[in-house]
Amino acid sequence: MTLEGIADSEYDLVYTSNGVHVWINDLKVMYQSFYRVLREAGYYIYFETHPFIRPFDDSGSENQSDQTV
Repeated sequence: MTLEGIADSEYDLVYTSNGVHVWINDLKVMYQSFYRVLREAGYYIYFETHPFIRPFDDSGSENQSDQTV
């Protein structure tokens, strides 16, 4: 992941979401690319959870108080 088609200091924000990091072979190059394309006062935001917790995540389910037991 080198982002070679993007100019230096082009963006104010770089964001990655849950599950992205496990697919990247070279995290150092990825972060170097993020640093390169971010403007001086830019932000990098990521959302990640440990894979172990994913099977137990119920954030997509209905409100538990609305369900009958």
